[in-house]
Amino acid sequence: APSTAAAAASFAPPKLSTATPSSSTYQQQHHQPNNTPSTLTPGPSHLFANKPRRTTTKSSPLSLLTGQAKLDKLALAEDYRLKAKKAMTRGIFSRPDPIAAGNYYKRAADAYKQCGENRLERLHRIASGDCQLGQEAYATAAVEYMRAAELAEGSEETLARKRQECHKLYGDAAG
Repeated sequence: APSTAAAAASFAPPKLSTATPSSSTYQQQHHQPNNTPSTLTPGPSHLFANKPRRTTTKSSPLSLLTGQAKLDKLALAEDYRLKAKKAMTRGIFSRPDPIAAGNYYKRAADAYKQCGENRLERLHRIASGDCQLGQEAYATAAVEYMRAAELAEGSEETLARKRQECHKLYGDAAG
């Protein structure tokens, strides 16, 4: 019989804490030493309050290509542009392919981005968005238009021109 009493004692449910959140016992039990963050999910004000805003200025000079690498990347971007143009031409046995052209325009825009050519990147993102929108790929088109609008914000044009272009691009992304 002693073994069953010991076994019953080991399977007894744990004692629940009677401390309330306002009692000092609760605060001692749940105190976080050294200001470590709690495991609770933070609220939205904590998540977004201290995050730096993404800027649309030119990339840091360290991440941009220079010299022969830049010339090679520009040639690659031009090749993508020509492939996109060819994909949109009508032939005897072929039709225009806006999806392929949109992908080539996007690749060209990415190459121009690596070279720091913001104006050319913006133009090719708009072309890619137009191709995607024509095929009802709305989400892809919206991404391209949004990136083009971000580039337009950081452009060196007049304020009125920036506002007009950003308004149109954000409208195209939403529509």
